[in-house]
Amino acid sequence: MLIRPSLRKTYEFPVAAFVVLSAIATQLALNSGQAREERLPKSDLIERHSQIAEQARPYIFIFAMLMVGVVIFDYLDRRSTQAADAAASSARADEGSASADRPN
Repeated sequence: MLIRPSLRKTYEFPVAAFVVLSAIATQLALNSGQAREERLPKSDLIERHSQIAEQARPYIFIFAMLMVGVVIFDYLDRRSTQAADAAASSARADEGSASADRPN
């Protein structure tokens, strides 16, 4: 999206929604895994898997917050640009009609 800004409007909301859902799913998987880990016999492999998941969680949530921030920023930017364009068009239209009313 940052490489091709033309794709931003099309894909930014679905990507942000996917990342937020991924963050929620990660948290649910961690909770489920911790409950399951308590029922299983101790294993270094299970312990390592659990540590990797816990280390990945903050990065996933940070990425989700960044994507939501990008969507909000881009939406507000587009909205202000559209308002400025509408104001400029209105000013040009008013100027055009005022000059048409003046006698030559």
